[in-house]
Amino acid sequence: SDLLQGSLGDIEAKGTGSVDRSGSLPVLVAAFELNKLPVDRFFPPAPQQARREWSNVPLPLGWARAAELAVDVTAASALWRDVAYEDVVLGVRSRDGTLNIGPARARAFGGEVDGTVTVGPGAAPMVNASVALTNVDLEGVPMLPWAVVPVSGHATLRADFTSQGANERELAANAAGTLTL
Repeated sequence: SDLLQGSLGDIEAKGTGSVDRSGSLPVLVAAFELNKLPVDRFFPPAPQQARREWSNVPLPLGWARAAELAVDVTAASALWRDVAYEDVVLGVRSRDGTLNIGPARARAFGGEVDGTVTVGPGAAPMVNASVALTNVDLEGVPMLPWAVVPVSGHATLRADFTSQGANERELAANAAGTLTL
């Protein structure tokens, strides 16, 4: 692995990385430490519009299946979908067509966020996801479109679900799981 260091505007990064192209798929191994990860700057949130249905566009997973990945990222802060996160830890693994995202951990909403997602191989992959929000301040959580009453206090929420599908519509139709508050 070679030491990598650089900056892009106000984003400072350092870490290691290597690519092995000797097998049937390239193998990318990397570990990066960032001072900030402004996801919204590179992938702006979609305009707030009422969504009438789930998309039937195939899931964009080609990038995860074109290589084997072992990537770890830490960031002092991140901004994603207008939500600020601190002490971010993110691992991304891809092997034999299976994508694993996690651990994904951060401090947000006055509490902790922790999650994992596994997307299996194939055109209609099996998806397993788990997310926990621990001791979050409900006043800091963005209002959901269906929330009509302001809330306050702290809560812990855990959601675990599985599904299978080639697109958002199939994943939504086949979703099953639990939500614990």
